[in-house]
Amino acid sequence: MTEGDKEKWLRELRSRLAALPRDFADAKPIVEAMSRAFHREIAETLGPKLGVYLKTAPQATYEQRKLLSSWCNHELHSLHLCIRCPKTGRASILVADIRGNADDTSRFRLQSRGEQGQTIRTYSSKELPHFELIEDPPRREGASRWPRGGRPPAR
Repeated sequence: MTEGDKEKWLRELRSRLAALPRDFADAKPIVEAMSRAFHREIAETLGPKLGVYLKTAPQATYEQRKLLSSWCNHELHSLHLCIRCPKTGRASILVADIRGNADDTSRFRLQSRGEQGQTIRTYSSKELPHFELIEDPPRREGASRWPRGGRPPAR
């Protein structure tokens, strides 16, 4: 993509955003839908490219798997993406773990969070799993008081 293409795309985006309703409550669901569509397209486009890239990275030892998992999660997080667990469909991260002390017992796992925030490890493989990328769900704020889509009380 050339600099001119980037500028054109940015102008088009700004034009669409400028056409949003003026009221926050009316504009927010439209922006949420735009954001979901944008991240879905990024996930579908980058997922296969990331898979090819990861397959070529060193991953024979536990340390290499840890480093690769950490790098992958960092890259995905920066794009607001994560891995979809093939067993549960949950938003997950890639982790490396080991049984005992030998590198030959290390493996990749997918890890997610349950409804109460508990760690859930669902999928494991000695080989880097084939995976699908999805939008990283919004973080649930622990101190959030407002129902989804609700408004804070008037002052």
